[in-house]
Amino acid sequence: MSNRTNPVLTKFPVPKFNVFLMMRFLDSDSNSRLAGALRAEAHRYALNVLRADDQVYCSDLWENVKSYMDACKLGIAVFDQLQTGGFNPNISLEIGYMLAGGSVPLLLKERCLPSLPSDIVGKLYREFDIKNLEVTIKKAMRGWLRDIGIAKTPTERVVVFVSTGGRDRCAMAKVIAQELFKKNVPPFPLRFESMAAFHGNGVMASDQSRRVIEESYKKDLLASHRVMRRCDGIIQDADLILVMEKEFLGFFPCEKTHLITEFFGRSGDITNPKPGNLSDYNKCLQRLRPLIETNYRKILRALENKDREAVDDEQSHH
Repeated sequence: MSNRTNPVLTKFPVPKFNVFLMMRFLDSDSNSRLAGALRAEAHRYALNVLRADDQVYCSDLWENVKSYMDACKLGIAVFDQLQTGGFNPNISLEIGYMLAGGSVPLLLKERCLPSLPSDIVGKLYREFDIKNLEVTIKKAMRGWLRDIGIAKTPTERVVVFVSTGGRDRCAMAKVIAQELFKKNVPPFPLRFESMAAFHGNGVMASDQSRRVIEESYKKDLLASHRVMRRCDGIIQDADLILVMEKEFLGFFPCEKTHLITEFFGRSGDITNPKPGNLSDYNKCLQRLRPLIETNYRKILRALENKDREAVDDEQSHH
């Protein structure tokens, strides 16, 4: 089944934000709490945790499960014996399928479980405790999300650009910054993200944004861009948030959020280009590019100040 005909993708169209949950289909309080805790933590990072019994898309059981797996770039496998003895062989099969597709699944083992199935032995796993579910699931999920580059690592710095729908202005700003810092390597790991202030129907960069970026950089650098909805995890992780319009300032923490023009010593909003108007998109890019490229040291100084503030805070608590 191709992505174009996969029914799961009609509701959850971006595989990089989809997580396939592999666990027992038991109607129990512990299972519901476990799935709920996983979904809550994933939602903080704009991820959708999907289980094959959420909705039946295909009458054939395997085809239904396969549709879900093909729609997900990520996976979580849960090993527990809380209700019944013996391992569920379907979970091992699903892990193998996800691994073959290039996924890096999170393997979760309940603390009381003595060991993993023999075909999973040798794989790294994280533990959770059903008696302390929310805390241990959060810890396991956060560690995995750091490992796969979604949650922020302790040494990393994160800058987020924000526009209305996440398809144009912030996407272009992210590319400009990424390309700029390839040539001006910072003294710490630095990641740029783009985020939609109001998530609409679009999931990819617009054709016009892709075209003007490709004409400017001679590469289709927005081909893989996918819109990220506003989410607490990335907002909390961010060291600096730069918004395109003043009206967005109220949606983010004031101590680290700035209107992008004012942050770089200019004024006014970066207005949204008119849909379909290539000239408008070019004007937007030509305003953003020099704004960021000629002032990039301000980003570094702001992030270095964050380092000093963190050290001062730590020392004040001793």
